Order: sequence, then C-alpha cells, then structure tokens
Amino acid sequence: MFLGNRKTKIVATIGPASDSSETLESLVKAGVNVFRFNMKHEPAEMYRPKVERAQEVIKKLGANVGILFDLQGPDIRVDTTDKAPIEVKNGNKLHFGSDFSTTDAQSVKISHSVIFEELNVGDSILIDDGFYEFKVIEKTSNGVYAEAQGDCLVKNRKGLNLPDKKLSKIPALTQDDFDKLDLAAEMKADFIAISFCRSKEDVIKAREEMAKRNLDSWIVSKIENQEGLNNIDEIIEASDAIMIARGDLGIEIPIERIANEQKKMVEKCRAANKTVITATQMLESMCQNSRPTRAEATDVSNAVLYGTDAVMLSGETAAGKYPVKAVETMAKIADYNEEFAPTLKPTDTETEAIGVSHLLARTAVAMIEDKSNINIDKIIVFTESGFTSKVISSYRLKIPTIAVTENINISKRLTMSYGIKPIFIDFNKYKGDKMDCIIEELKEKEMIKQGENVLIISGMHFNIKDINNSIRLFTI
Repeated sequence: MFLGNRKTKIVATIGPASDSSETLESLVKAGVNVFRFNMKHEPAEMYRPKVERAQEVIKKLGANVGILFDLQGPDIRVDTTDKAPIEVKNGNKLHFGSDFSTTDAQSVKISHSVIFEELNVGDSILIDDGFYEFKVIEKTSNGVYAEAQGDCLVKNRKGLNLPDKKLSKIPALTQDDFDKLDLAAEMKADFIAISFCRSKEDVIKAREEMAKRNLDSWIVSKIENQEGLNNIDEIIEASDAIMIARGDLGIEIPIERIANEQKKMVEKCRAANKTVITATQMLESMCQNSRPTRAEATDVSNAVLYGTDAVMLSGETAAGKYPVKAVETMAKIADYNEEFAPTLKPTDTETEAIGVSHLLARTAVAMIEDKSNINIDKIIVFTESGFTSKVISSYRLKIPTIAVTENINISKRLTMSYGIKPIFIDFNKYKGDKMDCIIEELKEKEMIKQGENVLIISGMHFNIKDINNSIRLFTI
C-alpha cells in the first residue's frame, strides 16, 4: 500500500474506540503510519489480542505500519475502587494510599507508593493532565490525605503529577514493564517507548532488558519533566527517537515554556539524525466534536513547520467519537503545511559527518539543493540499518525518499521517519542484475515512474555488489 505524498508521519493510539478490525483498517487507509498501544492500563496479556488484531489488519492490507509499545516506567497512575470514577467536591478530602484500607474518606491507590516519602503538607497533587488539583493536608501511615481544589472527577488509571518533585527512587522499569517487554518480544514490536525518561541510564537499562529478550526494537524516550530536559542531549544520543510528551511536560514545567522547549527538542533531534514525535492534545476537541478548533489546527501546523517527524493522536483515536476523522484531519493539515516547512541545508549544521554513509547523504542533499543540476524527482536509499535514511530524513526535503531494505524490521521502524517511504524487498528472489529487478519492482508498485530522474544512494554495508558507498543519478 502506497498512500500519497504526505511526509509527516501519524502515530495513532489504539483503544476502545478503535481496536475493532474495521476501524483499524479505516485508520490505515486514512493515513496512520504507526499504531501505539498505551500499556499503562491493563496487564500484559490483555493487550495480546489487540496487537494481534492490528497485525492481522496490516497484513491483510499489505500495509507498512509500525507497532509501538508505550511502557509505564516511572509514570504514576491512580487506581480507583472497582475501576469506577470518584467524584470529589471542592474542599472535600481524598486519601492517596498504597492500598484501599482507609475507610473514613474516599480513596485511590497509587502505582508507586514510594512517592509518599517525598510528599509534605502543602504539596500539590495533580491528576488527569493537571485538570484536577489536590493539596496535601495530612500524612498517614500508608499515604496522605489531600483536599480537592475544586470539583474533581478522578478516573481509574489517570496520570498523577507532583510538580517540582524529583522522584529518583522510582525505577526506570517495573515488573509490569518487564512483563510487557516479554510480550513485545513475542509480538515483535517495532518501537518501545520509555515514559518519563530522566537520563541516559534509563535508556541503557531498557536496552539491557530488551537484550535479555532478544528484542532489538527502536527506543522512543518520552520527555515529560524538567529532569529529562536537563539531560536531553545525552538522552537523544542514547535513544533512537524522542517523544515530546506535552501532557505531563506541561504540568511538570511552567506551561508558557512548552512551545519553546518543543522547538528546541525538534532542532536537537534533527541535528542528531534522530526521529522526533510531537504528542498530546493535538486535536483534543475531536474526542467529542467532528472538527478541531482553530488553535488545534494551528498546533498541528506549527509542529510540521517546526520540522517534527511525526505527530501523535492519543485520546482522539483511543477513546474519541471520531477516530478515523481525526486521522484524516491531521493528515490533511500536515500535508498542506509541509510545503512551507523549511528544508535544512548541509551548510546549516556544524555537525560532523559520522562515517561514509553520513557523508554520502550530505552530498546527495547538496546535489538536490543545487538548482543548476538536473532536476531530481525522487531519492532511493538502499539501507541495512536505516541510518542513511534517517540522515536524509533530517533535512526535510521536498522530494520523496524511498528506503529499500531487505531487513523487514528496519522497513517497519522507518515508518516513523519524516519523508521516508520504506519498502521491504527480498533481494535473494532475484537472479542476475538485482538493481534492475528492484527498479522494475518499484515501478510496478508505482513508487517510481518512467522518465523520472532518481538519485540512488547506497551505504557501505549494503548487500548488492558494486553499489556500496555510492551515489548514482538514474533516469527511469
């Protein structure tokens, strides 16, 4: 399946509103590039049939759609009795505890009880993306009492934030995460997202646990607090991708800083040739309405104009009334604004080339930007690891880039990279001149056309004789 020329990728969260086969199929046709499974709500085995159903749809459509497992990690969640929402009126108290043993007030259970060591009277507890606030009024043997600062509706498994608290005692990964990594290895997930990534050590820990399971998925580090921002350079270096998770980030830092921090992270990721996703509340009103607000449309547009690789839908597709329309709307906004997004030129960055593949990619970009050269219609990158493709992607070129790989896992992981149209081809099925055969296959799939000028790039470890470390201009 080859869906249009939109370059910005769309990540859609799968939930009750979207996990039927029919809706999943419609989401793919609407333009979804990656299915995200938020693993924070249920035990690992509950996700198995949902992921299997998504994979069946992907296979049926012949689509190239990635699978993202989003782990809980240090993310703090509240559990309610019988999973029912709790209504707390302004001024009433709620008990936050390690269990439900308290009976003199309504209570919730906290996923990481170690937080009670950090809380003091007067501290704020924020729930559900900061919409509801409580003030700690008393510490107990197994938690705290806190007073509602307004009418609150506390729902099961909603996130909890403690602004200005450094919760270093919460581990990067929990036993629950280990169970879900087991499932990820079995289901061959393409991406693993680490919530509240605080430093490179969190990424290293995740890689160690993944290695134990022979899981080589790309790691997406979610930046959600000041500690993550403080260590952003080392986190980018250690990760395969970054998610700007603005929901929790906008609670953990002053809200007026979000746009500037978002812009800086996108720039840093592009300079490092790392994928970057902009996430949270992008089309939030479409949870209830069939059209977004003007501000939301502008937010998606600005993310594209900043140069993000991907934009993400959360509640809009997981629980909203219009999951497919939300994807269609996001795709339409992204497609229009890409034309006005600035292209990064090789002279715009002082980053040194990392090896031959990086140098080849830079040279190719310089050739495309040199308007005195012959017009180039498309780029074909032969890639084994995906690195050359990600370098090309970071420049945000206007022309399509086709990443050809015989590694099916890499073809899935490049689904998140801006402007890259990945395709898996089994080179061994061809005899004789494999390059000619691959070109013919791309023509049959309507990815290239007769008469087009195509720039062909191949890195140093590619498995076709005589084209390694090369750039060639080829007329179809």
